[in-house]
Amino acid sequence: MAILDFFWRWKAWLRRCGHSRGFGIQSPTAYQFVTDVLCQRLPYHAYDELSKQFPKLRGKELKFCRLLFRLANYQQGKRTFIASSFPAENLVYLLEGNRRSELVPSPENCDLIVVSASEIHDFPTFMDRDSDNAMIVFKDIYFHGKEVDIWRQMKASKCVAMTFDCYDCGVVILGQTMHPSHYLVNL
Repeated sequence: MAILDFFWRWKAWLRRCGHSRGFGIQSPTAYQFVTDVLCQRLPYHAYDELSKQFPKLRGKELKFCRLLFRLANYQQGKRTFIASSFPAENLVYLLEGNRRSELVPSPENCDLIVVSASEIHDFPTFMDRDSDNAMIVFKDIYFHGKEVDIWRQMKASKCVAMTFDCYDCGVVILGQTMHPSHYLVNL
């Protein structure tokens, strides 16, 4: 199974190698988001403390936790929702990125939402939002056929301003003030 996973990651990397570090992005807003948030390699202030708290966290799980930290730090939202299926380290990294955010039990009226694509049961009500710049992070967007369909529906939604396909996860920025843009990013 590890060899198959290695093969798919290598194939995804080759497919996206021209999309790393913001190459090919013409929008200054999207380019800044990719370079300063999604692909940021410099250490943040809390990385050392969090590494001591979770010493066994490695590989793509560590990468995803650090991505959540950077997104929360960038978003600085007032309300955050993370699905219960995510491990505790994801929650800790997310809350450490924005200590002022209130963790709420439902995704309504949240600025930052973290869910697995397989957990979305009612897509239309999930997407009905008024807030611009709300951010939704989907994990496992290419896990099975159902998740791929949900990701495609998300990209086609009229309330989406930008989507960033990072292969293991997808980041959606909501807003109706911009023309929808979709980007492939090689993390």
